[in-house]
This record gives sequence, C-alpha cells and structure tokens, in this order.
Amino acid sequence: MPGSVLATRDLLRVTRQLSRNDSDSTLSSWASDTADDDLREESEHDRISQQSKLENYTSNVNDDPHSSQLMDKNKSKAIRQRDQSNLRRKRAKLIDLKLDFVIRKIEIQVLERQLNSQDKNIEDRLILSFNIHEVGTSLIKRRWTQEIQAHIGTLSVAIPQFTYRETNEPVYLARTQRHEETGHHLLAVQFIIAEKNAPDFDTYYQNTRHRLQCDFKVLDVYVHQEATLLLMNYFNNLRISLSKQLKEIGNPSEIEWASSIGDTEGLKKAKLRERLENEMEQQLPGRLTAADAVGSHIARKTERRNIRLEAASLAQKTGSPNKKKSSLFI
Repeated sequence: MPGSVLATRDLLRVTRQLSRNDSDSTLSSWASDTADDDLREESEHDRISQQSKLENYTSNVNDDPHSSQLMDKNKSKAIRQRDQSNLRRKRAKLIDLKLDFVIRKIEIQVLERQLNSQDKNIEDRLILSFNIHEVGTSLIKRRWTQEIQAHIGTLSVAIPQFTYRETNEPVYLARTQRHEETGHHLLAVQFIIAEKNAPDFDTYYQNTRHRLQCDFKVLDVYVHQEATLLLMNYFNNLRISLSKQLKEIGNPSEIEWASSIGDTEGLKKAKLRERLENEMEQQLPGRLTAADAVGSHIARKTERRNIRLEAASLAQKTGSPNKKKSSLFI
C-alpha cells in the first residue's frame, strides 16, 4: 500500500508538470484518470479497514459478558435519569395554589348641585368622570416557583359637559385604548420567585431567583382650555364653601358659650373676630393680585413705624430720655 501511494503521488506530479508544459492532452488525461482511480481504491480500503475494526470491537464486547452487563447498566441508568427529569418537569408545572381577584370597573363621578332658575328645581350637573376598567391581581404557587401578577386595563378622565362635534363623545383629559382592541393592559406587573433546584433554572429562568417586570403602555393626555378652567373654578368654589362651613361651625359655638356664661368681654371679642374673618373672606388669596399684596405689606410696615414714633413722642413728653432711646429701636 505505501508503494501505491508513492506511485499515485508521482503520477499526480507528472500530470501537473505536463499541464504546465502544454504537453500532449491525451497523456495528461490518462495520468489524471489513473491517479483518481488509485485515490478511490485507497479511500475504499480505509473505509473497509475501519468498518472491520469496529465489527471486531463490537464482537469482542459481545463476547465479554462483563462488558455487555456494563453497557446494559449504563443504558438503564440513562433511561432512569431521563424518566426522573421528565417527572421533575411535570411536577414543576403542577400548580399548588392559584388565586385570582378582578374588579371589572371602578367609576368616580364628581357632581355639582345647582338650582334651576326656571323650574326652581335642584339639579346635579356632572363635572368629572373617572373610570378604570378591569383592575386585577393573581397568585400562582408551584413547587419550585411563585408568580404574582397585577394589571390595570384602561383608564379615562372625561369632562361630559364638553363633547366632540364629529363623534359626539365627551372631552377626555386622559385616555387609553381598550385592551380588547390593542391586546394589552395599560400597566402590567409580574414578580417571579424561583428556587435554585428548579428544573430549567438555567435556561428558562436564566439563573435568576427574583425577577420583577413592569410593562406600561400608551397613555394619551389631552389639554382642553375650557375644561381645565371649569375644573379650576369648581375646586376653588368648593374650597371656599368648605372653609365657610367650618367657620360657621366654629364661631357660633364660641359666641354661644360667651353669652351663656355672661362673659360680655369675651362675647365682644368673639363678635369682633367673626367680623374680621368675614372681612378677610372678601379678600381671598386667589383674588388678590401682586400689587395688593405689596400694598398691604407696605401699609403694615408704615403702621408699625407710626406706632414706634408715637411711643417715642410719648416718652419725650413724660421726660424720660432713656425710654425715648429704647422706644426708637423696638
């Protein structure tokens, strides 16, 4: 066999040399064909020899009873390991506890009660409508994993007093699309806890014991001038009415207490305090301008200066220069 290999190499060398020197094409073709045949015979011989070695090894193993028992033992062990792995995966998917809690709709409406001048009836006007569709949470507990999910479906804040001309729908300050149409929730939170010995811990859970995933989708926010002014006026009036109610509840009790015990001086102070508070209500901070605030500050400063000057002049009249000096620096 080594002689044939050397002959084959010599023939290939001759063929290449003939090709370079542009020799006779017939001789070159014959040499190349002969070299190909020799290579085929060599590869076939190698294949037959490897196959014979494999058959001899197999026959030796089969003839040896100890080797055959070892192969059977390894095969049965592999089968047991595969069955145990499949069983662990089935147990991993088994759910021990599952809890679901869903609220389909939450609606909050803000109403304003008004007196109809024509019919003299009391009517409730809808100012603000706040809606949340499908708020829910779920808990799934398995042998090696725990999964907690929470979601909010859709959210909308509408002002029903104003509508769109094209669709006749109320004006929205904030809105999300329906999750039935878009196929997702506005907010979805998922928290997964996995044990280290869980199946597929390195592949499915990516060697992570605790995972928190939050998905927030699109929330459309709109600015409508008239609707915004309506809300501002409503809440401002609500604040004023609540402050009046609190003061009406507090002041009469003080006046009634002073009159019941016959405290004339306390009664005068309570009435004076009530009158001053009513005057202050007429100048609310929301209605005051920057010029009014600056003017009131200057007026108070001037009033304090006049008080100090009057005290200094009074001390001078009484003839006590020390008091005069001290009163000027109060």
